[in-house]
Amino acid sequence: MGAGVCAVLVAVVGVLVVTRGDEPVDMVRDYLSALREGRLDAALRAANVDGLPTGEQAGLLDAATLRGGWRVGSLEAESTSRESPVVVRVTLLDDADHPTVARSGEGRFTVVRDGGDWRIENPFHEVTFADSALGYIEINGFTRPRGKHPYLLFPGIYQPYAAANGAVTVAAPPLVALPGQHTRRPYVVEVRVTAAGNRSYQALSDIFFDGCAAARGCGFTPLGDYYRVPGGVVRSDKATGVRATIVRRPEVNLPGVMSGGSGLFGQVTVPGEVRLTGRGAPAGGNWTAAFAQTCLIRQTPLVATIAADGTITTNWTGDSALRAVVSCY
Repeated sequence: MGAGVCAVLVAVVGVLVVTRGDEPVDMVRDYLSALREGRLDAALRAANVDGLPTGEQAGLLDAATLRGGWRVGSLEAESTSRESPVVVRVTLLDDADHPTVARSGEGRFTVVRDGGDWRIENPFHEVTFADSALGYIEINGFTRPRGKHPYLLFPGIYQPYAAANGAVTVAAPPLVALPGQHTRRPYVVEVRVTAAGNRSYQALSDIFFDGCAAARGCGFTPLGDYYRVPGGVVRSDKATGVRATIVRRPEVNLPGVMSGGSGLFGQVTVPGEVRLTGRGAPAGGNWTAAFAQTCLIRQTPLVATIAADGTITTNWTGDSALRAVVSCY
């Protein structure tokens, strides 16, 4: 074979090594660059990944979540060994030119030999979203119902919950997604309810207390669990023919800032009033007596959850057995 032919073959092989990203550091660099540019298919080819995972954990692995605003800060192999596996350490920078690694820690990709080729063994970041009043996850405008299980994300820097929601404002820190981090904490947000959100919650509260008065899947329980009658008290479970009449609905809202938890617990800002009437036998007595008591509605059992479109739902469905505890006088 002539020297000219050999030179051409060497040149071709050199081009293939660079473009295929066969070197572990180059492979990780090409993978991250393609993700940053929103080229999902190219990223998977660069990582030598055969398709995306399936199932609930993969719900956020969608091209719609990819967006720029970040770049690679540092990228290096942890050793000079060419033996598999090779660990490639990475930090990311945001567009403001300051590192976010202090918040997130360094990421580490593990690159392994797969036959004759290299492959990124851990191409995704795993994150758990802490319980909150938000019934959804939003990444760059892409939404999914929020579950308690961990989710997989493409590497990058994200700003979750940036989309407008009329019911709440969400204080959400940047989410730096890199595999192989030494610490892995749940992602926590703070939720503040807007005036519009509180108006919606008030309307739901009015419907709820009207439903309780009509005994539609809920009711009122006097504090201490008894009614007063002449000559004693009647336990709630011994009372019969109990009727409730709303005198005044309570004014309610959702507290200003909440973090964590599985929903927002409402609070009564101005007590309401309900009139309770019925009959019952006093404890130890052999007669029945009527009772009629006016009671203050000082608390609400309604827990609110917020949907991506700003819709507020509560734990009362019209047939759930919620009870409102009232203070009678």
